[in-house]
Amino acid sequence: MEDVTKDPSPLAVKETHKKDERAPAPKPEPKDYGRKQRGNEYTENRQKEPDLFIQERVQQRLSLLEQNPNSLVYSFNHPQIKERLLQLVRLLDAADATIREEWGYGITMEEILEWDKVLNQVKNMAEKITSTALRLGEDILMFDFSEIKHQRMRDKIAFVETSDVPVEILINNSNIALPLFEMIITIDKYDSVIRRHFNTKMVKEQWIDQINGFIDLLKKSNKTAYALIYKAKGGVIKSIRFVNLKKEIHSYREAVQREEAIKNNDSRKKPKPNE
Repeated sequence: MEDVTKDPSPLAVKETHKKDERAPAPKPEPKDYGRKQRGNEYTENRQKEPDLFIQERVQQRLSLLEQNPNSLVYSFNHPQIKERLLQLVRLLDAADATIREEWGYGITMEEILEWDKVLNQVKNMAEKITSTALRLGEDILMFDFSEIKHQRMRDKIAFVETSDVPVEILINNSNIALPLFEMIITIDKYDSVIRRHFNTKMVKEQWIDQINGFIDLLKKSNKTAYALIYKAKGGVIKSIRFVNLKKEIHSYREAVQREEAIKNNDSRKKPKPNE
């Protein structure tokens, strides 16, 4: 029998004895998608490290806390509650502080008294919701708002520095803020408990409908505040010291100007009596 290993085929000889002496091709350099060339300069659009964002956020919270030592420190369990209520309450708080500042300048005593009636309605409804939460959930969950209200400064700082979740600094700019913050925090504490332990009809009628009604009242009250502030400022909003309120008054001014433009156009189109 013929020994195949001693008499390889020409193809086998070619594959075993011929070596590729060419230098290996250089590997392509990885593309830098974080750079953008502009002439001879490069601008880097790299994202900041997550840890750096967290550190910056913590420092911002600590700075706010230092500037406002009487503020509350709280971490929400339900983001949807914070989103639906907190911004509206902060706007009302800023609006009330601004209205007080304008009292005697662009706002009269009569207007202040009417505004106080609006705030009392808001405060009373907030206290009613707080009482409802405590009544429905008192046998299920123990919660004392005074622990948050009277928290020591060093404990606030420690909470901000060590919390694994975002922490809110709830600043009181006016007297209306504290009862509204108490209501929001109480809702956040009891909402899931109430929804789990009571039937759908009872939850809707005694809980959800109250909260939705309060949100509508907040929106209506804020619009009343915007009208007062716009009148007092004469449409000039640069001096408003609250950024969130300044944006809302700016939008309110644009809406007023649009309405006035529509009225002017309608009046021009109406035929004169003699025509």
